[in-house]
Amino acid sequence: MKRVILDASVATKLFLTVPGNDLAWRAAKQFHFVAPALVLTETANALWKYVKRGDTTAEDATGAVTHLAEITEIHDNPMLVERALSLACKLSHPVYDCTYLALAEAEKLALLSADKRLLALAQEHIWPDVISLNSLTSDNTS
Repeated sequence: MKRVILDASVATKLFLTVPGNDLAWRAAKQFHFVAPALVLTETANALWKYVKRGDTTAEDATGAVTHLAEITEIHDNPMLVERALSLACKLSHPVYDCTYLALAEAEKLALLSADKRLLALAQEHIWPDVISLNSLTSDNTS
């Protein structure tokens, strides 16, 4: 199974009934997810917003983050932050997003994201190996 860097834009879609949920689960069946530890915090924060709106429960959100940790190879490398900061300064883009780029670069893996701006920045400036969640179809196999 091909390893890919998973970002929070896709991770969040795994656990909510939102556009792209089916594609996120298709990706989960096609790829082995790798992510910086930050993905857990970012996904939890996104889920918390849905809890506040009444779209999911706190229990479901907590279970989702636990499940995400179980299906993802988590990397907690302090050196990623240094590289992410460097990329953020170069690209004028938030450090938290650049953390995914730093890990993709370090591990030499494709970045899987639903964030069009991040994908465009990656392809144009630093890491051309990207997969848009919206590009996945039932015909994609890796």
